[in-house]
Amino acid sequence: ITAKNLTIATGGSLTVNSGTNITLTEGLINSLAATAVVVENNANIVQTTGATNLNQGAITVKRNSNSLMLLDNVMWGSPVTGQQLQAFSPATLPNRFYTYDSTTNLYVNETATNNFADAKGYLIRMPNTHPTTPTVWEGSFVGVPHSGDYSYTPAIGFNSVANPYPSTMSMAAFVADNPTISGTLYFWRKTNSTVVLPGYCSWNSGTYVSNGQPGAISDAVGNDMLQVGQGFIVKATATTGVLFKNTQRTGNNDNQNYKTTNTTASADEKHRVWLN
Repeated sequence: ITAKNLTIATGGSLTVNSGTNITLTEGLINSLAATAVVVENNANIVQTTGATNLNQGAITVKRNSNSLMLLDNVMWGSPVTGQQLQAFSPATLPNRFYTYDSTTNLYVNETATNNFADAKGYLIRMPNTHPTTPTVWEGSFVGVPHSGDYSYTPAIGFNSVANPYPSTMSMAAFVADNPTISGTLYFWRKTNSTVVLPGYCSWNSGTYVSNGQPGAISDAVGNDMLQVGQGFIVKATATTGVLFKNTQRTGNNDNQNYKTTNTTASADEKHRVWLN
């Protein structure tokens, strides 16, 4: 559905089912419990205009990891305000929440009782109760959904940021709005295996380079889209804020991983010459 405002009245509830979208030109208002509004995995709430957040009241946004194992890490970012790191993944050990240090290019421990910062990416180990065989884990974000403009102030060099919205985002639109970052986005895709591979895959201008490992978040970078909850790395050439805008948001439900080759030709097909 598309609407101007959407209000959840007393006695009401709303579930945005997987594969569906709600598009609002203004705000979502929920005065009930956060469980009264649930956005399922691979569903979107898209808000199209406005620089400020017009949403009121907490909701629940679900997002699945890929099939990962005990001791694997995921780079997450929150689509809501007020979500505590430990509350998001209660069974993760308190010393297994990390932020990225742009000075040393290393991950450092983050206090588990802190909240997710807006538009910031965090590396979080899978719950300590997670199976040792590849298994999907369902995360739930609880808080007021983000909307409007967000500006993350980077250090010069590599920084961990994240999609701050309860909807997918266009990578191309995000890069176009941020001339002070390089055009390459980096995604943590390293699983706890015996195979030694680079820890990151990368995307640049529609070309995706895989390291052959599962995605940290299920189907994290499909069809040039940043998925809900997806954290990633950008390289900043200035301390100008990294901008996230409603105009970068989309309602993509493909929920598919990138492939190494295109199987269907289209008007958007891109051609590359590889120099080694």
